[in-house]
Amino acid sequence: MSMPDFDRHIDYASYYGQYVQKAKIAGDQLVGLCPLHPEKNPSFSANLKTGQWICRSSCGSGNVIDFHAKLHNMTHQEAVEDLKKKYLPPVSSGKTLSLKTLEELSPLPESAVEYLISKRGWSREVIEKYGIKYHDKGRRKALAIPVYSEGALVNIRTYAPETQNKILSWGKGLGEARLYPEEVIEQARAAGQPVILCEGEPDALCGLSHGLYCVTQTAGAETWKDHWNARFKELDVIICYDHDDAGRKGAERVARHLPHFAKSVSMIQWPEWMQEKEDLTDWFVKHGKSVEELLALPRLAMAPHDQERKGGVDERLEELNRQYSV
Repeated sequence: MSMPDFDRHIDYASYYGQYVQKAKIAGDQLVGLCPLHPEKNPSFSANLKTGQWICRSSCGSGNVIDFHAKLHNMTHQEAVEDLKKKYLPPVSSGKTLSLKTLEELSPLPESAVEYLISKRGWSREVIEKYGIKYHDKGRRKALAIPVYSEGALVNIRTYAPETQNKILSWGKGLGEARLYPEEVIEQARAAGQPVILCEGEPDALCGLSHGLYCVTQTAGAETWKDHWNARFKELDVIICYDHDDAGRKGAERVARHLPHFAKSVSMIQWPEWMQEKEDLTDWFVKHGKSVEELLALPRLAMAPHDQERKGGVDERLEELNRQYSV
């Protein structure tokens, strides 16, 4: 396993911070007591960009694999496997759909397009761009939303706005949680714009129709995979989940780790006049509000030390930084 993979997915401030006592951070360096041997005066430092560490007493130096192996009395390969298990994305099921599946779907009738424009806030351009079709065969009559990953068709999500309580995956084994549309993340990076994390494909397509760089996850608000965090490295992220308990809990789930990777993370504070369970689509369609008004709403900033981490790492680091500030 090459180091760049670990560099993308491990937040080194959090990783080393959970082991290093009397830690302080100055620039790209974390300095503190070496966890590999007893000491009273700090001799350990780690580069938070590269993961390289050094003990200026007696423990040597190396990369995060070397440190993990020494700390846990593992072989080099055991350390690699343990880090992979904890920090790298899981291996995908590899299941895909043939593009011929899309050919078997029907084009959206004009009445459906007009409905989506007027009632869901989707633009005709976005409907065409993201290949929204109609599944009218058998008992499942619904909109069909293709989901791609690295260019492969990995799912088709079906959505019946008037009758279906939730969006369904195409078939067994295709319901893996994914970011949708995943390409929007890099489009936002290229444009220098924030990514708007919203709840569900309908909200994402509505936000995209209004010119926002919207992304959602395909498995509900409270689902967030830690290996997604690295995708948002150095990006501004605005969480715009539904105005309900599930949305708030989902935002808390995202905010546990994402601030360690993103440039900034904030959560939209919906106004008091919005009803419970209303969402981004209601903001645009029901209430007739604009993008400018949305971005002007108060937002709760999420910083790494705001989150509850294992062992109170972030709270400890914040306090130590105040005590040992340079």
